[in-house]
Amino acid sequence: MAILTPNIDIFAKTDADLTCTDTVKMTIDTGSHPPIKMPPYRTPFSQREINNKQVQEMLDAEIVRKSRSNWAFPVVLVRKRDGTTRFCCDVRKLNAITKKNAWPLPRIDDILAKLGKAKYFTCLDLKSGY
Repeated sequence: MAILTPNIDIFAKTDADLTCTDTVKMTIDTGSHPPIKMPPYRTPFSQREINNKQVQEMLDAEIVRKSRSNWAFPVVLVRKRDGTTRFCCDVRKLNAITKKNAWPLPRIDDILAKLGKAKYFTCLDLKSGY
């Protein structure tokens, strides 16, 4: 706790505490492929309120914004192990046309070796990382 308390301001307590960054500009290289605009999937009535609530929460937290893009992909609600619902976009068709970068991920055993005698670890849940 001695390391956490002085740095408590860098931790998000709620999704509304999360912010956007302009540190890195990301582009998705689709070559000359025309935009893909898929219609939404049918959402069961039981999930529509969850869907609308999550969209509104992301709009309020400025995690997403309304778009006029020529690209559109349907939303899928996925049940997580803890019983909560995760809002996801089905971008499989985009992934299929995206030109892959040639930078391989590092080997896991190399990463673990670099941890050495570290005492504190964390994981990132890129919850709304579009």
